Amino acid sequence: MKPKVIGSIFFCFASLVGCGGSSSDSSDVNGITSNGGATCDPVATTTDRYLATSYESCNVSRNSLVGLWMIVSDYQIDNGNVFRDKQQRVVMSITESADGLNAFVCNRTPEFRNFRFSSADSILDIYDDYAEASVELSIESNVLMKGAHYGEGFVSVDRSSVTAVKISNSVALAKLNLDYTMDGYSFSEDDIPISCFSQVKGKTDIKNPDINFDADYIYFFADVNNNGFNEEVFISIGVPAIRETGPDFDLDFVTSNQFFDSEDAENTIISYSANSNDKIYLRVDSVDDFEPNDSASLIFTFDID
Repeated sequence: MKPKVIGSIFFCFASLVGCGGSSSDSSDVNGITSNGGATCDPVATTTDRYLATSYESCNVSRNSLVGLWMIVSDYQIDNGNVFRDKQQRVVMSITESADGLNAFVCNRTPEFRNFRFSSADSILDIYDDYAEASVELSIESNVLMKGAHYGEGFVSVDRSSVTAVKISNSVALAKLNLDYTMDGYSFSEDDIPISCFSQVKGKTDIKNPDINFDADYIYFFADVNNNGFNEEVFISIGVPAIRETGPDFDLDFVTSNQFFDSEDAENTIISYSANSNDKIYLRVDSVDDFEPNDSASLIFTFDID
């Protein structure tokens, strides 16, 4: 069993462009040029979604940091009560305004989402609330950053490697079809825009209370009209490494504090027909563990080809 996650974790998707197309940025000088003229550095050499080498910067502008980034990390972190041994990927979008740049990071809590910095900075300092630790990224170029989590206060970092790769000039939304019935209210909508995502795999050991789990989670959120009110719903979908306790599916509504919770193996079916670095196709059908009249289903589609 996992601890209940309440908050607004979220979830960002992008349109990755493969090597081989023509580049519209003629000022690129530091990349590897393919036969089609695209600049590919870094270039993807793997497909594992938790490896930094699975993401590339083909056809993205190298004139600035602005664009969509994939942050890939591998870490062991102890914050005193929770020990995590994880791999994860989190999307970050960088935009510019009159007073500088803003890094929008896919964290669960709003206060940890926006980080202001300057184009002249060599370091980007952000917070990772899945790891519950800060991250220092060295800006190596307009398409690549490298760094690590660092300890402060009660946080001890045993191992950390963090790489951010610019994967797109602009965000292209993933699609969500969502249906649910809660407290007598029914909602159904297709093609809901999803602008943020995080995916986390590994072990969590909580000391007090004593809880241990090993699972692969995907987190995202969307704005929906929940019974007449525009509200953010946070969705978490977990598949345990050892499927003894069954999958885990939650809908948490930020404003109304309503929640849908299913951890019983007989109540939820989670099926991935694709779950790689560049494709996700996910279907969930579920009944609430505590309210048998409450049900939910979704189809999430992401394809960067």
